[in-house]
Amino acid sequence: MKFSAIKEKLSRFIFPNQCRYCHAQTSAPLCPHCVSLLHLVDPATRCPRCFSDEITGAKRVCEHCHEESGMADYVAAAFDYEGPAKGLLDQFSLGDEPYLAKTLAAFLYLQFEALGWDEPDYIIYVPQSFLRSSDRGYNASLLLAREFSRLIKKPVRSLFKKSSPTLPQRALVLKDRKQLSCENFVLKDNRCIEDKIFLLVDDLYVTGATAQALAAQLRTHHPKRTYVLTFCRG
Repeated sequence: MKFSAIKEKLSRFIFPNQCRYCHAQTSAPLCPHCVSLLHLVDPATRCPRCFSDEITGAKRVCEHCHEESGMADYVAAAFDYEGPAKGLLDQFSLGDEPYLAKTLAAFLYLQFEALGWDEPDYIIYVPQSFLRSSDRGYNASLLLAREFSRLIKKPVRSLFKKSSPTLPQRALVLKDRKQLSCENFVLKDNRCIEDKIFLLVDDLYVTGATAQALAAQLRTHHPKRTYVLTFCRG
């Protein structure tokens, strides 16, 4: 474990009641000031296919999605990857604080309600390799999916497994992220996919390589629709 990670864990042990962004004393994950800085992204200002803010004029989608649409039908996030939202997500995904899944899932639920999407038949998540899960101790996408499913009252399905270990996407350069393909994931259960609505829940959407790879696997079995909802859009 890196020294910086050890230092961070010791800091949380000595000062457990700190804001995850500004480190002010508080009994909640974020202090009142940082909470006031959180504003859900307005879906009307984003491309509905990749949630990019690079839409112009009367276009409903960004230039990239206009030329090349992804496998998922719609993508959205609660926040951009910055400020208190970034601090909260980093502590959840990288800082060994799995209990923050409940807080993140609550914001996901609020954004889901604002989006007006159809209710899914199933919630799905991004699988991890055994080595990755052992290193972190938990699968952030799975924890988010479980907490979100409790709020929306829809079941979580374990549809995929990782076919081979890969580096975390945050550790990859942009070109390597885009090269992530369907071959990295295996659909282990293709029952009850046709004409069903799926919602993939994850912590962070950057290039969308992982989400689109999973959506591509689903598409071969003709789902009715595939949504992707993440806490942050990078």
